[in-house]
Amino acid sequence: MKKKSDANPLEPFINEIFREAPSPMSFIDLEHGTLVEANKAYLEFYGYTRKEVIGKKFTSLRHLSPEELNKYFRQMKEKGNAENILLKVKDKNNQERHILANVKKVKINYKTFFLVIGTDISETIVASKKVQDNIIKIYDSCQDEGVLLVSNYEKKNASLFYANEVAKIILRKYSFEKLIQKLKAQGSAKVVVGSKSYYVKKKGSRDISALQIIMIYPLPDSL
Repeated sequence: MKKKSDANPLEPFINEIFREAPSPMSFIDLEHGTLVEANKAYLEFYGYTRKEVIGKKFTSLRHLSPEELNKYFRQMKEKGNAENILLKVKDKNNQERHILANVKKVKINYKTFFLVIGTDISETIVASKKVQDNIIKIYDSCQDEGVLLVSNYEKKNASLFYANEVAKIILRKYSFEKLIQKLKAQGSAKVVVGSKSYYVKKKGSRDISALQIIMIYPLPDSL
């Protein structure tokens, strides 16, 4: 017979809500960093049995790459909780999946745990990538205008995600960083590269990928 002190403090919560929830959910012991509970959806999502994950150090599980772990813990350190972190994870068969992770600190019977709730968005990501690939094919076919797709445009670490051939030629002589600074200051810009002039304008961003579209239009020599 179990002593009251030996009873799992999570049991009331687990029995009522946790086990049958449709989203992958797990509890991590904050003190020891071990995974102490996982629901059915979690085990099905990753393809593991309870025996393979319960009691294991969270960092030792193969779900997350070192880069994804750093992203995860960085937000936890900054905010104490993590909301809608997009993570690439791998299941038992080494198949790549995508989840939005939400992490909350919860106190149960004087112990502190991380409650990790995942939302499987693998199909959405695949669909988004197909749309993205199709759009890039269209941009690749542009022979007269330059096209840039920029990630994190509004942030300091804006980076070039894609450039078609026309844009690549321009960027060889006019730096990407300088172009972004000019656009942020003015919204549009005239750029002179050698004997050629171009009008550069920021277009509407694509919601699915959060990429900013920048169009580069060649100006007639007479202008």
